[in-house]
Amino acid sequence: MHIYIADNTGVLTGPVQLPVIPGIGIQLPSNAIQLADPLAEPPRNHVWALLSEQPEQVPDYRGTVYRTDTGAEQQHSELGDLPEGLTREPRPNADHAWLGEQWTLDPVLQSANAVAARKLLQADIDAERDLRIDAGVEFGGVTFQSRATDRENIAGAAQLGFMAMVAGAQPGDLRWSSPDQDFAWIATDNSLVPMDAQTVVAFGKAAAERKQTLIFAARQLKDMQSIPADFTDDKWWP
Repeated sequence: MHIYIADNTGVLTGPVQLPVIPGIGIQLPSNAIQLADPLAEPPRNHVWALLSEQPEQVPDYRGTVYRTDTGAEQQHSELGDLPEGLTREPRPNADHAWLGEQWTLDPVLQSANAVAARKLLQADIDAERDLRIDAGVEFGGVTFQSRATDRENIAGAAQLGFMAMVAGAQPGDLRWSSPDQDFAWIATDNSLVPMDAQTVVAFGKAAAERKQTLIFAARQLKDMQSIPADFTDDKWWP
């Protein structure tokens, strides 16, 4: 006799050898079945299962399967044919769609994905541009903060400096803004950098030009037919 053991889903494993208990013999567990002949090897994606007390070959697609609408992976735990909308074949990539009984390259989907991917890259370039704009501006060999509020303050100071020049402020006059205190701008290292009206105007111009240069560099990258993967590298930026 050939003994097979059924698991909680009914799938048969075997034949197995059970121990002989002295004085008693072989004790069959409740989930065991004895057959006169061994079960033949089931075909691919099939197993022997105990159904209505009889062994039958049933489809077995348990394990990792994939949704045919999205390609998303999920686990399937039931015996039998796969339900509609599931397959054992993984989606090759997002450019493939399930057509009939297989994944097929879809030109429309491929084009749409390429457009979407390019937009994401362009958004990443804009983010890199903004990081660089906010990373500081160098003027006169000194680095100054250049966040949005800093740029606003620099532009405001440059406008006041220009007005002072129109009113007659002379080069070297550090008290063009206040008669009681030299005008100075705080650098990123927290040092004070004295500036006359002419220097403040030049500082404002340098900050604006730095921002504009980075904007144009980002525009050039985004317009490339093939955007470089290393677009964050300094070689692409001024």
